[in-house]
Amino acid sequence: MEAKPPRRTRERILEVSLRLFNDIGEPNVTTTTIAEEMKISPGNLYYHFRNKDDIINSIFAQFEQEIERRLRLPDDHKPKLDEVWTYLQYMSEFLWRFRFLYRDLNDLLARNRTLETHFKVIVGHKKRFARWSCPCNSGHVDTVRLMTPLLA
Repeated sequence: MEAKPPRRTRERILEVSLRLFNDIGEPNVTTTTIAEEMKISPGNLYYHFRNKDDIINSIFAQFEQEIERRLRLPDDHKPKLDEVWTYLQYMSEFLWRFRFLYRDLNDLLARNRTLETHFKVIVGHKKRFARWSCPCNSGHVDTVRLMTPLLA
């Protein structure tokens, strides 16, 4: 049986950090917590990341890259209601994976200008998606009435 190649430490730090941030909240996680969870020395962690904000920025870069890919919209297609619903489910599963970014958003943006700037771009993408997916723009006047049971 062929052994799996070991995952790189940097990638493991990001995976464990994301899990801890989601599970117990970013404010409750320190670099020491991450190192202890991984059973590595703090020095090993600091070799890969200068501080916790550096880890957060790296996780956010992954989030940003993926959300921009997911929010690319076709210009020539107006979605049907079932397409919008499927897409919203798809996006909610993705956002759950990075839920700490939204749960701890005020704290993160208050102390991290890089995140604040990049998050504004993402909000712009979301606004474009909302305009694109709005059934009122595609002639589906009764959409709100139709969607109400689905949202309950």
